[in-house]
Amino acid sequence: MSSNDGIFRVPKDLLAAFAEKKTVTIDCVLYGRSDGIRSSECNGGSQPAGWKGRDGRLWFPTAGGAVVVDPARIHGSPRPPGVVVEEFEADGLRLDRPRGKGPVVVPAGTGRFEIRYTALTFRSPETVRFRYRLEGLDGDWVEAGTRRTAYYAHLAPGDHRFRVTARSGDGSWGDAEAVLAFRLLPYFYQTTWFYGACILVAVLITGGGYRLRIHQVRARERELERVVRDRTRELSAAKGALEESNRTLEQRVEHATRVIKEKERMAAYGLMVASVAHEVRHPIFALQAASYLLRTDPKDGARLAPQVDIIEREIGRMAALMDDLLEFARPAALVPAPADPGSLLKQAVETYRAEHGDDAVEIVVCVGDDLPAVVMDRDRILQVLVNLMDNAQKHARGLRKVTLSARAENASSEPDRSRVRLDVVNDGAGIPAESLPHLFEPFYTTGRGSGLGLAIVRRIITDHAGTIEVESRPEGGTTFTILLPVAGPAPADHANFAARSAAGDGGRKT
Repeated sequence: MSSNDGIFRVPKDLLAAFAEKKTVTIDCVLYGRSDGIRSSECNGGSQPAGWKGRDGRLWFPTAGGAVVVDPARIHGSPRPPGVVVEEFEADGLRLDRPRGKGPVVVPAGTGRFEIRYTALTFRSPETVRFRYRLEGLDGDWVEAGTRRTAYYAHLAPGDHRFRVTARSGDGSWGDAEAVLAFRLLPYFYQTTWFYGACILVAVLITGGGYRLRIHQVRARERELERVVRDRTRELSAAKGALEESNRTLEQRVEHATRVIKEKERMAAYGLMVASVAHEVRHPIFALQAASYLLRTDPKDGARLAPQVDIIEREIGRMAALMDDLLEFARPAALVPAPADPGSLLKQAVETYRAEHGDDAVEIVVCVGDDLPAVVMDRDRILQVLVNLMDNAQKHARGLRKVTLSARAENASSEPDRSRVRLDVVNDGAGIPAESLPHLFEPFYTTGRGSGLGLAIVRRIITDHAGTIEVESRPEGGTTFTILLPVAGPAPADHANFAARSAAGDGGRKT
């Protein structure tokens, strides 16, 4: 088959395979000037482009004359030529092979590679065909045709092995091949130890992150547990406070109910006592007048003097009883004003001495330092102190000494919380334990007196928004403790006093 490059010889089976699209390449043999053809321009100007003679030879027209090809005289497949790698360039820099057997060392970062090779033959060198392969990159041989240069780019660092082989005309590929070994050095970050270090760092970071996350989760759990414990404790405390508040409220309601009932009962007592006292006072006045007439009678006065003394003494006792009844039934309204507790104790001692004499009992007065003035009805508190000393004189057997003391208690920056404590202590016989719960009840007595003295005392202290308590030991010694607010009774208490005294003047006993 003629062409512009010479005369080609092609097997028919390859042409059939190409026509059936079973192959994309056709191996053929080209005969040119090296084979005796004077000109490679073999295209004829008309058809047929060649002619087969009777003797089997083929005639082809060329620009240099007719060419005769005798197929019977064409030799068999030529022997494959030897191959050699001529040059190796990396990024345009020629690298020489080392003298030893080691690979060519290529600097790190090299991107372009050119490998030039050739065949060791002088017979039709233009018909020599090549194929090459870079192990590890090319999966199969790369058909290069007559091209004598291989190109590669962006190879991975490491050892590479380039192989190339050749054949002449329609000959077969020989076993002889040229080999080029080269080593592309890696950057430090492309080395195995760097990858290992990165993996190790990644593992450490992952492990550290995991441990940090676990630590954070556990810390969060501990914080949540602490918050839950705190909230539980707060709820428990709130529950306890609420329960305590409920108990306190119930106690206050119960106390208020008792107070209301007590006041209702006392109101009934007051009405009854006031009526009885009013009816009894007139006969007492008549008896006093009669005793006076008997004592001043010129005829029988001297003879009846002992009997008149008895009558007057009993009339005095009855009058005192009536005074207590009226005091209990119709208390006078308070007249509060600032007063010095220390001077009040001394005045109480003087009043007691005036009634019982200086030698009746030993009295000791103790006054604390920085004692504040107390807003109170001085006469009423004086009455309380004298009554307590009178009770000790009357009921405490073996009484030798009474101690009066005053001191500040629960001092605070808030005046309404500051209080003054007054103690009346006697060393006489103690009060029986069964009598203590009833000691301040109206008309309760152990056999002597009206039973109203301590009831009046408690009401006076209560009217001052204070408290009074008693402590007594069976072997001897009794203490009455009075707590009075420094600020005095509230205005509402004044209204209560006025309401209770609206029924009459009530009078006072000091």
